[in-house]
Amino acid sequence: MKTHIQARLDIFIQNLDIAIESHLDDPDFTVKKLLRAAGVSRTDLHRKLACSVGMSTTEYLRHKRIQKAAHLLMNRPEWCICQVAMEVGFHSPSYFTQRFREVFGVCPLAYRGEVLVLEHT
Repeated sequence: MKTHIQARLDIFIQNLDIAIESHLDDPDFTVKKLLRAAGVSRTDLHRKLACSVGMSTTEYLRHKRIQKAAHLLMNRPEWCICQVAMEVGFHSPSYFTQRFREVFGVCPLAYRGEVLVLEHT
């Protein structure tokens, strides 16, 4: 059974995710803008994220962008990697590829190929 505090933290994270999702395609949606959208201080947001997901605010924002990119790679096979990168707010396709590889261990193109192969087996 969740405590009242944990339930409130879960709701806060859900609302934070909604704010992030609605701005993912904006490469200028930074931590500073996220703080305004969340209505909390940098310290408070960092503490809440560290407690609930074990990430800093910057890491969490990047994580959400990369997760959305993985979803797009699976569901938009007609999109090139540059389109996916821009759709999730990365200015540079090479930086996007670097960050994507850190999370999934493969470049976005290889990830897309692996997912498509797995779906057809």
